[in-house]
Amino acid sequence: MGCITSGYISLCGNNKAPGGISELYIIDAQEIDTIDITTTPGQVDAITLTGGATGWQKVEFKRLSAGYTETGNGVAPDTVWEQVLNFTIPRRNLTLRNFIEELAGCGCGIAAYWVETTGERWMSGFLPNQEFLLSENVGVSGQALTDPNNETIGLQAFSSRKAFAVNAAVTIP
Repeated sequence: MGCITSGYISLCGNNKAPGGISELYIIDAQEIDTIDITTTPGQVDAITLTGGATGWQKVEFKRLSAGYTETGNGVAPDTVWEQVLNFTIPRRNLTLRNFIEELAGCGCGIAAYWVETTGERWMSGFLPNQEFLLSENVGVSGQALTDPNNETIGLQAFSSRKAFAVNAAVTIP
């Protein structure tokens, strides 16, 4: 059997695809006990957390500032997907500083779930040794009243699989 089993046909109906992320949740990847991706290829159908898990944490960000980039690198069949979540949080303060310190100290990695403005739901960072890690943080106070005062955060993962779609029946958080 060949490795290509389907094509892709764009239906003429609703091809509107605004960019950006509208919701973002993160969790310590070690708090995920099991993920069922066996029912539908490429889709998360169930998630079970460990008994002592603190659960999914919502990350609120500046409107229209969050995005996801996925880049395939390497020659098939050894393609590796570089996955990057970037978002900006306005108004630097102590709580935000401590949140960034937690991200920087999470060496075992983070799993992430996000909703794109199209309504599509995605998840990645849960496969062993393929978790998201803090890769970038830039905090600025600005100089003039019209300058931004915020923190831009980048989470990066290298994965053997593209991000997984999340079944609408899966409840997060």
